[in-house]
Amino acid sequence: MVTIMEVTKVLINLINVGIVFRVAYVFFQMVMNEDEVMAGKKRVINLMIVAVVVNLIYALKNLILSYYS
Repeated sequence: MVTIMEVTKVLINLINVGIVFRVAYVFFQMVMNEDEVMAGKKRVINLMIVAVVVNLIYALKNLILSYYS
């Protein structure tokens, strides 16, 4: 069980780091190409939604595991 918890922590951290890098990449794309500003804003909003959902699912999983442990 400990191994599974460590793997999930690593996956959540990798997802969060990937989202940060993707947001930075989208911002650089918006700066370099001003035609992509509206699409870039939409991508950043979608990335923030994904980040919130992933972290909420992780918190819910921890809550359920702590309740039944």
